[in-house]
Amino acid sequence: MSNHPITLDLLPYGVSAKIIEVSETSYACTLLTMGILPNVTISVLRSSPFGQALYVKVGDNYIAMRRKESQSITVLPIK
Repeated sequence: MSNHPITLDLLPYGVSAKIIEVSETSYACTLLTMGILPNVTISVLRSSPFGQALYVKVGDNYIAMRRKESQSITVLPIK
């Protein structure tokens, strides 16, 4: 796994990453209230059966989010 910034939807399952930014302003407030903040550790655990949603671990919390929302979150994978 390269150590270059990618969007959360491209992060492989089980790989931890640090959040860099949320680029889509319409989602920003909602995501920030769920704990999706810069420098917080996040990992994708699995996707929904049809792949439209992701189940992620953010810090010590678990949340589900739409794939479209995850495309607005830039992360840096942790080696």
